[in-house]
Amino acid sequence: MTGEVYLEEIVKKHLLPAFKRLKASWTRRYGPGYRPWVLEDNVKTHTGTATRSWAKGAGMRYLNHPSSSPDLNPIEHAWALLKRMINELPRRPTTIDELFEVAARLWMEIPQEKLNNMVRSMGERLRAVRLNRGGPTKY
Repeated sequence: MTGEVYLEEIVKKHLLPAFKRLKASWTRRYGPGYRPWVLEDNVKTHTGTATRSWAKGAGMRYLNHPSSSPDLNPIEHAWALLKRMINELPRRPTTIDELFEVAARLWMEIPQEKLNNMVRSMGERLRAVRLNRGGPTKY
């Protein structure tokens, strides 16, 4: 996937609308000072100048993190949870379309509090990574 395709097909069509919905929700709940962050890994298509420049111009802000540190990326834990949920189904999806449908449905069943806890644990994760000098942790 090129940076241009990523910007057009992912950022503009999906990421920005989700960011706006979350920002609006947080503004209603906490006031105008709260704004979400975007956390992506450092794949070249995510960090390209055109993509980041456009996204920042659209009001998105990015959280920088080490390029290969799943311990510091809460989404990795959310993906792991989703994979476990799929593996626990009595009948697993057998096609890509079926997998997408099942994953989308199960994703919506993940309690928001569980996702919030993944984010809240960032301080502990950061301490663990520092103590282990950047090596793997229990997270």
